[in-house]
Order: sequence, then structure tokens, then C-alpha cells
Amino acid sequence: MTTDLQSFAMIVTAEPYYAVRRPSNLVVLENVVRPDTRGSTESVTAKYELIDRGGYLPTSYKFDPVVLNAGLPLEFFEARNAIRIAQSAGAEQYATESYRKTVRQMDEADSMATRKHENRKSLIAVSREVVEKAEDAREISVKHIDDERLAHERSAGANREASANNRADAEFTTPR
Repeated sequence: MTTDLQSFAMIVTAEPYYAVRRPSNLVVLENVVRPDTRGSTESVTAKYELIDRGGYLPTSYKFDPVVLNAGLPLEFFEARNAIRIAQSAGAEQYATESYRKTVRQMDEADSMATRKHENRKSLIAVSREVVEKAEDAREISVKHIDDERLAHERSAGANREASANNRADAEFTTPR
């Protein structure tokens, strides 16, 4: 690739669908300066935030393979995958209403996909909405889980501190 731009960098990551809020750290393509590159090079520090590899899936979760149908648009399969990822992130429990609406909309997309006379553009539009809503539900769920974890850690820390204070008070007031 060549460019007339003064600065250029590119990193390509592998994501489960187009609507991710933060890319994963699974880098699949990265540009490099080759020895035969003309011009000067300058190191630049870029700030970005990536989620951990596999951040869209719990490590123990197993998906059934998605069987693609050439007659259906990729967006339809991305929608189905996005719902599975939201479910694996706990969206049924932590983003119940949002998740239910997303599943109802996926049911609509499924119904559209089975009707031969259905407009492909309509199916793509509904599927894209499902992806976005599923990502919202996944994000809500992840935030709730993080909030619960932080609250638990704060509570455990407060309990440890109270226990240490009680022991110190008991040692101070115990006659010798």
C-alpha cells in the first residue's frame, strides 16, 4: 500500500460483528515500515483502549457453529451471533428488558428470512438493529457485573478492616 499522507498507521482486529464499542486485542493485520520504504519514519504514541482477547466470550462458553446460507445476508448471521454473545455475557439476567426486546426483534428477522418474497434490504436493516441492541445489552450486562464485583471487593475490604479494628480493640482492652 502507498499513500501521500504524512502520517499513516493501520491496525485491523477481528471482531464478532460491526457494532463493537471497543475493539479486542486480537490483531490480525498491522502495518510495518519495510527496509525499502522511502521517506522518513517517526515513532508516534497512539492512545487506544482494547478489551482482552476473548473479551466478547467467556472462556468456558461454547458456541454451536453458525451455518451460513448464501441466500441470507451476512448481517443476519452477525445479528444471531451478537445475541449469543450478549446472552453469554449475562444479558438475560443483567439487561433483561433490553435483551428481551432484542430477541423479539431477532424473531422478526428470523421470520423475514424464511419468507421468500421479503425485501433483502429490510432484513439487513432489522438485522443491523438487532446487532446494535444486542451490543447495548452486552455492554449493560458487563457494566452491571463490574459494578457488582467492585461492590463485593469494597464490602470485603470494609469487612477485613472492621475485623482488624475489632481485633486491635480487643487486644487493647484485654487485661494483661
